[in-house]
Amino acid sequence: MTLGLDGVPMNVACVVATCYPQVGNGIEFVDVTEEDRLKLEKFVKANAAGD
Repeated sequence: MTLGLDGVPMNVACVVATCYPQVGNGIEFVDVTEEDRLKLEKFVKANAAGD
């Protein structure tokens, strides 16, 4: 999968872990560098609902 975080493409290996119609999908990242994992973590924290 190619993600665009802050306009910068990041390639990560992932699998669809869950799939619920009308709700969404859960994605499991299976091969991510430490640097990209930290970028993803920062992005998720900054965009978490309820913050």
